[in-house]
Amino acid sequence: MKQNTPIFASIFGESWPTMPLVFHKHYANRPFSNDVTKTIGIMDIEMAWFLKILAPLFAFTQTLVPFAEQAIRCNVNFESETTSNAFWFNRQFYFPNRKPYMFRSKLIPQNGNKVIEYTKSGIGWIATYEFTDGLVKLNHLGYIFTIFGQELSLPLELIFGKSTAWEEAIDENRFRMKMEIRHPIFGMVYGYSCEFTVVELPVD
Repeated sequence: MKQNTPIFASIFGESWPTMPLVFHKHYANRPFSNDVTKTIGIMDIEMAWFLKILAPLFAFTQTLVPFAEQAIRCNVNFESETTSNAFWFNRQFYFPNRKPYMFRSKLIPQNGNKVIEYTKSGIGWIATYEFTDGLVKLNHLGYIFTIFGQELSLPLELIFGKSTAWEEAIDENRFRMKMEIRHPIFGMVYGYSCEFTVVELPVD
């Protein structure tokens, strides 16, 4: 049964009423619904040279976008589903001289502000969401792999590093964001940044 409270209202908790309007639009999707929020943007994607060697693996496992390019047009739809409180990311990237690249992942709320974002391969990122200092911040907790219904901890921090991200409001319809995977020795090994515009909100 569709609920009227957005999925992320409970994740952000007491911060939700005070957040900029663009974030109420960005995170408007309700659980157990057909809600879709659409955004468009221009994205820069960076990747360390040794990760480029693993690009085919990223493509096969659907864990990271496997191309490093600048000024890439992208569409990201945030989608609910009628059977759960999951929050889907449906991403389309338009790289030059390539067919559109699709990348989907599913975010499942846990307790409080904790979430797990699962990729198609079953690899998940555990993180917390918070709104502080005018920013939405995603803080790394770990990686897991789900197989046959069992969740196994993955020590990928030793290989790739920790993931973090932030989002900042620009105006009522636009926000900028940045995501990084930073290794304790090699520094930033993967990252992307984008300015998004919310172009369509869920219809009641």
